[in-house]
Amino acid sequence: MNLALKNRKVICIDGDGSFIMHMGSIAIIASHSKKNFKYIIINNGSHESVGAQPTVGFDIDILGVAKAVGFQKMYRAENREELEKYFKDFIESDDNALLEIRVKTGARADLGRPRETPIENKKLFMTYIKTTEKEDE
Repeated sequence: MNLALKNRKVICIDGDGSFIMHMGSIAIIASHSKKNFKYIIINNGSHESVGAQPTVGFDIDILGVAKAVGFQKMYRAENREELEKYFKDFIESDDNALLEIRVKTGARADLGRPRETPIENKKLFMTYIKTTEKEDE
């Protein structure tokens, strides 16, 4: 995460499988993130994008983990009404915040796949950050 982007909201969208596999990172994220960092976890209890192997996403307390490592605001939405209820406060919060959105497995049949390679995505992202830093100066 680039701490230089203090004037922009930084939103990370992650899956429960990735969150669980990289759980050590959340402590670093929470200790370094400021009020502009928002973390969304889409929890479907599955590593769906790589074969739908089950995770323990529904069995662990993701909000409890977030609180324990220093997130200031935590929300969980289990349906559309809860998402609508919490999203504005989550996104406008003056603190770092985490939103767990619990969903069912499944994707549209026509859902596209990324066209860029991971290296191309990295280069595009780095170029964007450099450009954004210059705009914020």
